Amino acid sequence: MSTPKTSWSEGIFQADDGASLYRQSWFPETQPRAVVIIVHGFAEHSGRYVRHAERLASHGFAVEAMDLRGHGKSSGKRGLVRSVERLIDDVSLFVNAVLGTGDHKNLPLFIWGHSLGATIAGLIGVQASSDIRGVVLCSPALRIGEPVFLQSAGMVAARILPMLPTKRLNRKLLYSDERLVLEANEDPLNFHGFIRVGTAAQIVLAGRQLLAAGSELVLPLLIVHGTEDRLTLAVASAKLYRSSRSQNKSLSLFKGMRHETFNEPDGHQVMDRIVDFFEELVLAQHNA
Repeated sequence: MSTPKTSWSEGIFQADDGASLYRQSWFPETQPRAVVIIVHGFAEHSGRYVRHAERLASHGFAVEAMDLRGHGKSSGKRGLVRSVERLIDDVSLFVNAVLGTGDHKNLPLFIWGHSLGATIAGLIGVQASSDIRGVVLCSPALRIGEPVFLQSAGMVAARILPMLPTKRLNRKLLYSDERLVLEANEDPLNFHGFIRVGTAAQIVLAGRQLLAAGSELVLPLLIVHGTEDRLTLAVASAKLYRSSRSQNKSLSLFKGMRHETFNEPDGHQVMDRIVDFFEELVLAQHNA
């Protein structure tokens, strides 16, 4: 059976402070049944989700993605997160822009975030109106794998010297496949520099904020995490799952998988789970 055709477009939208943010879109050949917004993680960009976006589009979903400021083709100092709240504002603006797109009006809208992008998606989900119908969080950055004493020292340093460099992201922790590690290390749109202590502190604080607000997360929710993830901890995902008051929630822990579960050797299982979740939500909308 041939794969249904999809189409693609790209463009720029302006943040409310004038920053230029890159966006790209994938569309099914037929009228889309729903819209999925993808929010990528720290030090990467939306272009790394092409294969997964095309798969979603082949199942009848319109897919919209943007590069966070300081990432990919968007403006801003590379790899710098001055404020996660600023990123939340950017993504919220993007959500509103997508909802205002003529072809997307009146369609159910879902958000799929990965790592820092998952934390952002979760915090938007906490604040969300009825416009957002479901959230998928992959390897959310709720609690990072660094020792607690280093995190505490980093939080203090961030208040004094936020631009202080720490270390580079170890991409061997992302995948089991060395070829993907090499590809990611050679991707010019990824951030390859030293992570600033202020950026690390912002990621830690955002994770704590989402965990603290877990009971306010009432949207349909799927959390995905690999048990061998050493960048962000699956135990924190389990805690968020337990605290969420969603009437439709699921936690999928994939044994032996690292941080980017959907890019692991058996990543098709993760994508199957994500697609099934979105399919179930669309069916529920039709039956409501």
